[in-house]
Amino acid sequence: MEPEDSRGVARKGRCRLGNRTVVLGAAGAVAGGLCGLLGVAGGVVIVPVLTSRRIGMARATASGTTIAAVLPISVVAALTYAGLHNVDEPAASAIVPGAAAGVIIGSLLATRVRASVLRVLFQIVLLATAVRLLIALPSGSINHIGLGVPAAVTLCALGAVAGLASGLLGSGGGSFLVPALVLGFGLLQQVAQGTALLALIPIWIIGALTHHKAHTLGLRIVVWTVNKREDMARMIELGVDGIISDRPDLLRQVAGEKGIALPAGTPVVP
Repeated sequence: MEPEDSRGVARKGRCRLGNRTVVLGAAGAVAGGLCGLLGVAGGVVIVPVLTSRRIGMARATASGTTIAAVLPISVVAALTYAGLHNVDEPAASAIVPGAAAGVIIGSLLATRVRASVLRVLFQIVLLATAVRLLIALPSGSINHIGLGVPAAVTLCALGAVAGLASGLLGSGGGSFLVPALVLGFGLLQQVAQGTALLALIPIWIIGALTHHKAHTLGLRIVVWTVNKREDMARMIELGVDGIISDRPDLLRQVAGEKGIALPAGTPVVP
């Protein structure tokens, strides 16, 4: 909970869009183009925009917000690739378990790792993406990976690395998975891209939920007209971001009992 105003509003700062909506929309359009063209979800575009001076979002929150933003992009792109029969569904399913574990760990670490470290790691992802754009991958020759135990374990491990990068940085999963599938397994480029996108969908869902629980999703839950002590206590225990109440005195008392330190209140002038 954040400091409350004279009406008992507990608030957290959030990014105001205003006329920056155009910038965010343009970033989303470029991210969608990269998603369809290269099989990456576009975090390499969205994260720098969110953390720029114009938007000013904290890096951990930018990672969570990016994950939520690229989810529908990935779904549309994966469906498009699937309609063109450029997806290896068994391989994607083998990637998901490791990726799910990785994205949970990465999302939780995003709030604990210093912003300077996250910045360096993201720059490495940007560099890897740039290299991939400049250097063509060798052509693969197969449409499906034979899923024996070694291949399944390897795909699961690759998914863990991709999930960790995605949860921690909001990007890097597709940039890592696609070359790994082409170079390591010989998948055709288009099939590798569609497979990576399909495998990333559950990663983004789990990552978004984890970031939301850690309050780094860029979304705020504020409840209104909470005037009873038991309701106030329950909302605080649920971890809402703000409480609006007609009883700021009672809300302040309950918050103190829950160990939440608040600054001095602002007197209300009749």
